[in-house]
Amino acid sequence: AKRPRWSRNLLWEETDTFGPPSYTTSLYDPPFPPAPNENYLPAPLVATVRSRPDLFKVVTPIKVDVFEELLKDHPNQPLVQSVCRGLREGFWPWATIPSDYPVTYDAAQDPFSDPDHAQFYRDKIAEERSLGRISEPFGTDLLPGMYNMPVFIISQSGKYRMVDDHSATKFSLNSMIPKDERHMRLDGIQKLGVYLR
Repeated sequence: AKRPRWSRNLLWEETDTFGPPSYTTSLYDPPFPPAPNENYLPAPLVATVRSRPDLFKVVTPIKVDVFEELLKDHPNQPLVQSVCRGLREGFWPWATIPSDYPVTYDAAQDPFSDPDHAQFYRDKIAEERSLGRISEPFGTDLLPGMYNMPVFIISQSGKYRMVDDHSATKFSLNSMIPKDERHMRLDGIQKLGVYLR
């Protein structure tokens, strides 16, 4: 019988086989790319980032200097340094902005019709802002170079969750990232169990 989708990486049998744990890929993975030279980006986007750096802060709970020190003996230092640079300056998601894409794009949907969803959204934004994880309001219109993707609320295990759909619409954020770069290697509970034996 086919395993239910929700059980992926949660159930296994003695006969299951697994490759090496994902941490081993850090030994040979290439470094994360830096942001491209500004000459290769749309001028309005560059102007917005330069004029409003307050909107583009990099916020992380990771103590990057400590993290870097812990990894000083890692054999793949180019990868380590690229991760530390990304944690300090922000990561470039391998994006290439197609020439036929608009400079600014607003795919926001109508306000939430469910009052509970609307209140959850307001509370979530207030929480994220209080933690410094999103920028302060800057007006009702997007600035040049900005894209706004649809946001919706789902109920999961009796709790609301906010979803930013970066794959929605023809001009989605994810469509700017080459498909061969859209992957992530994660170990499931099965692999953990195998390596704990």
